[in-house]
Amino acid sequence: MALCLTPWNFPVSIQARKLAPALAAGCTVVARASQNVPLSVIELFRCLQDAGIPAGVANLVQGPASETTEAMMRHSAVRVVSFTGSTKVGQSLVKQSAPRLQRLALELGGNAPFIVFDDADLTKAVDAAMVGKFRNNGQSCVATNRFYVHERVLDAFIDQFTDRIAQMRLGDPLRPDTDLGPLIDDASRNHLLEVIDEAVASGAQPLVDPLVLPEKGYYMSPMLLTDVPADTVFARDELFGPCAPVFTFREEDEVIQLANDTEMGLAAYVFTSHVARATRVTEALEYGIVGLNHALASVAFAPMGGFKLSGLGREGARIGMEEFLETKYVSSEI
Repeated sequence: MALCLTPWNFPVSIQARKLAPALAAGCTVVARASQNVPLSVIELFRCLQDAGIPAGVANLVQGPASETTEAMMRHSAVRVVSFTGSTKVGQSLVKQSAPRLQRLALELGGNAPFIVFDDADLTKAVDAAMVGKFRNNGQSCVATNRFYVHERVLDAFIDQFTDRIAQMRLGDPLRPDTDLGPLIDDASRNHLLEVIDEAVASGAQPLVDPLVLPEKGYYMSPMLLTDVPADTVFARDELFGPCAPVFTFREEDEVIQLANDTEMGLAAYVFTSHVARATRVTEALEYGIVGLNHALASVAFAPMGGFKLSGLGREGARIGMEEFLETKYVSSEI
């Protein structure tokens, strides 16, 4: 049996990426969705039922995350666990899996760098920055978290980027003209505001004026800051929201070192028109996913997963199904 545990930020697509290969590999599945977004996953399982999946093959459990997960991890039928979420919870699952040596496929936190070299197409880079940072309101493990821009193009990049941010519209995410919706909850918003306040108090400079926020909902104005001290949370940790620091660099080796200076290694983005540089930098970056001149590198038909504390194993593509398979060797002289 496969245990599939999913977060709140992409509730249906992430659960589907786990269910499909597990079922295709012949596993029965028990799944738990985030308590923050239960209804969409319930509908996904209803669709499976309507499609004729036999009873007991795909099962959905609701309840408190830690209690339900611990109970299922102890069950003798669970042989493989596919989890997407925080590194902290992933580490807890590693400990829980130890007594029975359950196989783990873990897609954990990120801290994605976005590197812009001086030979990059800046318009294309800014277009990608808008997607990489603000898609799903920045609430994505592969979202851009740190911008590193070459000193020769820093001013031009910032001018274009701040202009685009200033034109964003906050509001109902179901409306086609909305650019940013609300964050998941008040606690997430308050944490981000505290992190920003700390950075500003330490000398960081905001680059855009706050936008007008809707009266109801956990909305937050997009933030872009420069001169962020390296020892602040804003510069070091994953920011799950529409805010990001901008740093400058001069040399290729320098920015590679800066980009790799993190315990995470999920996604990274590189913008350059120089083929040799693109090859050197993408190979040197310690990340499981690298987007070259675009910011939508995570797709269902390609393997997704990270290095270091960003996880174990891969999800998606043919390699993703291997997480739900065992290799058997039969030697026969019949």
